[in-house]
Amino acid sequence: MTEITTREWIQKTVQELKLARQELLMKPVREIVYRLGQVAQNWLNPKDPIRKEAESSLTDATGYSRAMIQRALEETFQRLRKEALLRLLRNELGGRMKVLDRFTLYDKKQKTIRARASGHDVILHLLSGNIPGIGIPSIVYGLLTKSGNLVKVASEEPFLARLFARSVEKVDETLGKCISVAYWKGGEREIEDTAFASVSLVVATGSDETLSDIQKRIPYPVRFIPYGHKISFGIIGKVALTLNARTLLYERAALDVAVYDQQGCLSPHMFFVQEGGKKTPREFAIQLLEALGDMENTLPPRFLSLDEKLNIRSFLSRYEFHPNAEIFQSPSGRSVVIFLPESRLPLSCLNRVIFVVPFSGISQVLETISGYVGKISTVSVAVTRKQLKALMEPLHRLGVSRICPVGWMQLPSAVWHRDNRPVLSDFLLWTDWEYDR
Repeated sequence: MTEITTREWIQKTVQELKLARQELLMKPVREIVYRLGQVAQNWLNPKDPIRKEAESSLTDATGYSRAMIQRALEETFQRLRKEALLRLLRNELGGRMKVLDRFTLYDKKQKTIRARASGHDVILHLLSGNIPGIGIPSIVYGLLTKSGNLVKVASEEPFLARLFARSVEKVDETLGKCISVAYWKGGEREIEDTAFASVSLVVATGSDETLSDIQKRIPYPVRFIPYGHKISFGIIGKVALTLNARTLLYERAALDVAVYDQQGCLSPHMFFVQEGGKKTPREFAIQLLEALGDMENTLPPRFLSLDEKLNIRSFLSRYEFHPNAEIFQSPSGRSVVIFLPESRLPLSCLNRVIFVVPFSGISQVLETISGYVGKISTVSVAVTRKQLKALMEPLHRLGVSRICPVGWMQLPSAVWHRDNRPVLSDFLLWTDWEYDR
């Protein structure tokens, strides 16, 4: 990894990536998939030297426990195995992967039209540092579409992208040359503006304010793929509280909360829990806390700075004298469940602080969340088929990009349309050849 201090370095590196890409364009996409699959398999091997180095570096840098880092690496690279990448290509290209290699008959009904798709000369990836591994798929998609990749890492976590680039070069030198990892301080406008003007696609994850500023500064016709702030939550029906498997339900809900300590957009801020079951929503809150307490042993909470501890303390103080709220804390104080019998969607301060809000019917939930159009990422559900049917279309119209079972919030599929976008299509440039009518 290189720390950038000059715009000349950006320009030189972009030219080198463009040159390296020319060799990558000659590789068949199936060979690229095979090589990237090999990279993923290496990362899934706990004894791999680069994997072991990543575990140590990420544990020190992020404050997450080794167990959490191991989980993050497993989940990241399971979605990048050869089979997952082939499924992704088939899903987005309709089985016509050869369109990434040459002009190909794209529609059997239109036999006079052939199409060709390829990636960009160079993609700039602006990574965030809150979740280990969150930016790796974007780099893989860049390689899969035969693009050069300039990767700007976050100061909070500068290690994984560099180690990933090294692991790619170890498997395939051509692919490795198409990744350059760098760091510069956020707000270095001369360097950033040079980077924006030198590439043809920018992919960024960050706050809405940061993304809005980037979008204003990207010159036309450079494309922009922003991944901004979203919230997630769960909905649990009364039938789920009646079943004998409800102990597993508490464990799954606790897992959704504990993984990454709610630092990502897939983490729940709260669970809506229906009244009228054999367990009341308040009893669910108590059982959820017990499950979270147990999970502190298997997935220990990350290390918190003094500012983070003070922020949690200040946040909880708002509810200590709230007339309706009840606060339940684990013996360590690191897991907190706030029972809040009010019809609203409260936002957590994160770090394993979760709300439980009772509801009577699905229409009440939909009314409560109606003001969050375009702001919701994932909704986990443990409801009846009838309730699910009543939820799906309204959630779609609200812009929810994912509905999943409770316990699966942190495990999106390889073909998930993050932020309502296609996975690969945004990375592609198309040319149609109409050779005879």
